Amino acid sequence: MDLLKLIPQLFYDLISRVVPGALAIVVLAAAANASIEGLLTGTLADASPLKQSALFLGLAFFVAAYFIGHLISPLSDLFHRKLIRKLFRRHFEVLREAISPGSEYGDDVRQFLVTELGLPKGTDVASISGDRLNNAIFTWQDCLRIKSPDAGVRAAKVRAEYRMHGQNAVVLIVGLICHLLLATGGHLKPGTAIIVLTLAGAVVSMWAAARTYKNFQIMVINQYFSIRGPTRAGSRISV
Repeated sequence: MDLLKLIPQLFYDLISRVVPGALAIVVLAAAANASIEGLLTGTLADASPLKQSALFLGLAFFVAAYFIGHLISPLSDLFHRKLIRKLFRRHFEVLREAISPGSEYGDDVRQFLVTELGLPKGTDVASISGDRLNNAIFTWQDCLRIKSPDAGVRAAKVRAEYRMHGQNAVVLIVGLICHLLLATGGHLKPGTAIIVLTLAGAVVSMWAAARTYKNFQIMVINQYFSIRGPTRAGSRISV
């Protein structure tokens, strides 16, 4: 049980912190036409034995990636709210669609969700704020962590994945901007491959973040209903 409680945090740190941070180091090195080793050991003397240590370089890369991942997180939150949610709005409306008449969920699930949200009878679904629905999803995920640790672990992993994709998009866009600024200042020649790859990667990462968040919502709703509501065959949407 203690291990299951620890796993979600490990997933979150490794997937949503270290991976985007590692990508940031690689992308910034490519955008600036520099070496990764140079970025990590630039303050060390040329003759320093640490520059020749694979263990030190590996540890420095991991630590730098972890801290950079934390620095990216606030910018990723803003990016998530202001851009990704607007570009892929329907992917963030799973709960709203689930409680709407004629949804893909059965009436029993829809009524259960309406009750859990504390909505008065006859509430206009379109008038409910997106923040309220998102907060409900996160509250139900916390419930899963307590009531069904296995389901909580799976939900935490998917949540970390969508955070990772969103932060990857930020990293790629920042890398593209840095490369263009350096090229404009005459510090290097603009690289077509870098421009195309970072731009395409950012678009794909934004789409992946939206799609993964949609799957996260569906997973939480399904699992929450399975442990709190009356189960009926055919009531769930598959992820």
